[in-house]
Amino acid sequence: MFDRRVAEEILNTAAQAVSDMSFCEDKDRYLAVNGQLKPVPKRAALPQDQDVRRLRGRDSVLPVSCSAVTT
Repeated sequence: MFDRRVAEEILNTAAQAVSDMSFCEDKDRYLAVNGQLKPVPKRAALPQDQDVRRLRGRDSVLPVSCSAVTT
């Protein structure tokens, strides 16, 4: 479909658009890679990563502290 660099650029553009809205905040971003959600950009692990991994690619509500996850 996309190579990873192009996909990350699209995800970053979407995150910037969300951040430009005064009532929204982008807490973190994840990119689906081989069926796994990976943080973008690459960074040290955060507590919400465990919650995201438990989703196993399914849509779901995350705990309030992680509610603004863009996938």
